[in-house]
Amino acid sequence: MSTHAMASRQWSESGLERLSIEKNVRLRGLESNRTVLLSLAVIFMVLVYFYPLRMIFDGMFASISNDYFTSDLKLRTYAEVRRMFLFYSIGSGVMALLICDLYRNALINKAALGLSQDEIFETKLDITCWFIIAIFSLISIAIALTVRGGLLALAGYVYFLMFAALPLASQIQRARRKNQSS
Repeated sequence: MSTHAMASRQWSESGLERLSIEKNVRLRGLESNRTVLLSLAVIFMVLVYFYPLRMIFDGMFASISNDYFTSDLKLRTYAEVRRMFLFYSIGSGVMALLICDLYRNALINKAALGLSQDEIFETKLDITCWFIIAIFSLISIAIALTVRGGLLALAGYVYFLMFAALPLASQIQRARRKNQSS
């Protein structure tokens, strides 16, 4: 099996494929002003917040490796670290809520889109997963605002819990659906 095939399989089995915006909902047929505005807002958030995410990861790996891996991100004070986590977490939360609203808009227009019952379920599950990301952003903000000193890194590490929370939420929703249909 090729590396790409193994990575694709791992991504699919992890439940993280939920994060693919266009995988489960046919939004292409919905071109209302609201959909266009939400889509543009998501694109703006991606452009503004994902580049700093790369710098944050560079800094994290430099910190973990005791500067074996280099980073252009040089934060000198805990106040700078706090601002970095607040900036990223606010952006992450806003983007997650925008995507939730984009999916919610698709549900409102499910008849016009011709969504099947399976697609409606998947769209609701996508909303749940993106809302979980928004909750983790809020937790990160709370940590960044309340924790002092070296423990500020917890504001970033809390996001790793999503690798357990998202697949778990997916499994719970699927189990509920299975129990309701039987």
